[in-house]
Amino acid sequence: MSLSYAIEYLLTLERPGGGRLVHGGGNQLIIPIFPPATTITITSAPFGNDFAYISFLAAFGPALVPGAFYAWGQQWGSRTYDGNLASWLINNELDCFAVITQSEPSTAQITNQSPLNQYYEGIGFFIAIPSEEDYHLVLEALKRLGTSAQLEELGRQANAMLSKLTGGLPSPEPPFGGS
Repeated sequence: MSLSYAIEYLLTLERPGGGRLVHGGGNQLIIPIFPPATTITITSAPFGNDFAYISFLAAFGPALVPGAFYAWGQQWGSRTYDGNLASWLINNELDCFAVITQSEPSTAQITNQSPLNQYYEGIGFFIAIPSEEDYHLVLEALKRLGTSAQLEELGRQANAMLSKLTGGLPSPEPPFGGS
């Protein structure tokens, strides 16, 4: 199953009691004149009262000159990309799944390594998770992504039969968002 399916699924969920569990968002950075030998550092963290973001897609503008920029990206203390922004990266979207919180922001650094002013454009898409409680519901939903109500009911029935044979098994998990 593809990542976009997981993101689309999360965007359809409602929290117990009503209201959307997550909200979609995006950001774009355009630097029309990026001077030579200049480096910028970008730190991404949730805005306002949001608890976390899940970044799921990043891309660069098609007007970037291949090889003009050197960049690296870091998440949870680990570099996820380090190198020149060549034509493949400029022409293709980058699917990702990065959980970003106030305590664990993502960081990127971009350097114009050409001798000329350059145009820079980057864009990212994410889902925003409003609260820590909602974050735990998102984790639960992702854990159960490959299941269905029918499959869970069959699991409950199998556990009931096995418990009669063996003297007891742990009970299945409650339904999504249940107590």
